[in-house]
Amino acid sequence: MPSLSTQQKNKLPASCPVSPMQKEMLYACRHFPAKKGVYVIRIMVEYRDRLDVPAFWEAWKQLIEYHPILRSAFVWDKKDEPEHQIRQEIDLDCVYFDYRKKTPDEQEVLLGKIKRKEVRKLFDLSKAPLMSMILVRFKDQDFRFFWSIHHLLVEERSFINLLNEAYERYLAILSNKKFFPLPAPVFFEYVNWLADYSNKEERSFWRNKLKGFSPPLRFPFAINAPEHKIDKKAISDGSH
Repeated sequence: MPSLSTQQKNKLPASCPVSPMQKEMLYACRHFPAKKGVYVIRIMVEYRDRLDVPAFWEAWKQLIEYHPILRSAFVWDKKDEPEHQIRQEIDLDCVYFDYRKKTPDEQEVLLGKIKRKEVRKLFDLSKAPLMSMILVRFKDQDFRFFWSIHHLLVEERSFINLLNEAYERYLAILSNKKFFPLPAPVFFEYVNWLADYSNKEERSFWRNKLKGFSPPLRFPFAINAPEHKIDKKAISDGSH
């Protein structure tokens, strides 16, 4: 099983600061509870194949073992600043439903119930993992995979990469081959680098680069920019 060795795990910090973007999301979740669901990414993947269910879950177990960010939780209550806390062991929230004996109408009803439940799903940010998975089987070669994960852990590009990696691990398990993952930079090293980062050189570069511009450029998202009103109706009916 390709995973972090005990030595590698021991090198990981028990906790570390969060990135500026994570801090903004944590602030919103903490002070505006109605926004908690906004930061949960939810997808449904169709598999038109005869999946080996135990191998499928094993692939995801390996994936989460390999990427520490997927085992992290967030603590803020008794601290001045929020922190990542990395869990060495977690209980993976994965559920399997076999609906092959249900009628098509019954399957449709059950699928609708799962979708509605997933849309309302929230996570306790202090408890890892901040994700859940459901695998539903309708026929021998017809599956639906639901994955909900908090945006604090992933963004769009890494989200797709993780899906692909999980499936590649699954294929390796089926063929009894060793999986060699691409080198994955540790997110916590980036956060620590960011905390010590100084942008003096970049500021100097852009001051020289933009020296000839007068007056200064103004962007619509500047703090002192006038408020922009959005016509929601125009967006919804496509008139603009």
